[in-house]
Amino acid sequence: ASQNSGVTLDQLVSQVKAVSNHVKALAAVMAALYLLGLIPAVYDALNVSVYKVPPPSVQLWRVVTGAYIESSVVSLLFNTVALLIAASTLERLWGPLKLLEFIGVVNLAAVTATTFNYIFIFAITYDMEYLFTDFSGFMGAIVAFAVAHKQAYPQRSFQLPGFKLESRNLPLLMITLLLVLYFFNLTSLAPVLLGSYGFLAGYTYLRHFQTRDGLRGDPSEAFAFEDFFPTPVQPIVKMVGDRVYRGLALLQLCPKKARSFDLSQPSNFHLAMPDLRSSEANRRQQLALRDLDQRLTKVVVKQASSLRQAGGNEASASEAEAVPAPGAANGSAFAPTQEL
Repeated sequence: ASQNSGVTLDQLVSQVKAVSNHVKALAAVMAALYLLGLIPAVYDALNVSVYKVPPPSVQLWRVVTGAYIESSVVSLLFNTVALLIAASTLERLWGPLKLLEFIGVVNLAAVTATTFNYIFIFAITYDMEYLFTDFSGFMGAIVAFAVAHKQAYPQRSFQLPGFKLESRNLPLLMITLLLVLYFFNLTSLAPVLLGSYGFLAGYTYLRHFQTRDGLRGDPSEAFAFEDFFPTPVQPIVKMVGDRVYRGLALLQLCPKKARSFDLSQPSNFHLAMPDLRSSEANRRQQLALRDLDQRLTKVVVKQASSLRQAGGNEASASEAEAVPAPGAANGSAFAPTQEL
């Protein structure tokens, strides 16, 4: 059964206010860069100019700064609000430093891939417009936040006017909306590419590389790549995704999956393997059990200490009662003699 999102507006505002100073500092940096970017020379120096990234210019800082400087106040407000809302949820699961690490990796990958995508289009079309394109924006991280939300809450859904939106459908819905805006000339191609590569980078990082609680990645079936797509096309997506993964693993760009053995055949070599289908759920269960065990241990120790103290008091009282009063011991020897 799907879990509906029951967060009210007041609860959301209180959660946003509770985000760490690390995230608030990032939002402040984005606002400061926007204000500085109002000076044309500053924006031109910090955005991504496609032809200036590869040789001969090799201005590599642009693939870093380009993700955090916005060209419009509308984009700044939207991305800042999305950052704070996402941080209010993901920080509780990951911590602020892990969240900033996720944002940095995704933005770097999305901006770099978008840059070379423009170069690839230019190489095919020989259209100089793609080579001299300037772009910037935080859209890669925004779509990646939706991927992370799906990983954390795979069964959650949002009740919107007229329909219910499941968390697994949110990333592709965002990319589809960007495509619609692009086809109606309401946005450029850059946000579409940034969102698409942010989706791929966010999923790849969470699936194979992020380390939490001693576990690397999330190989659970609930976080399979094909689960983000509509059910009819999932077999095709799975087939293509498996082949792409094998190619990346062969190039050592992704870690290889652990080998599996058929334990139903008694003649085969047997090896005990952990069940990876629900590693995220197992991770949470182990943390909850460890916390419960620590609490129970404290309760047992406290009760044992109380019992020992109570037993000591009772023993002292018993010893006091057992000590005879002067003249009470050996009553027959000290009893007054009866005169004859």
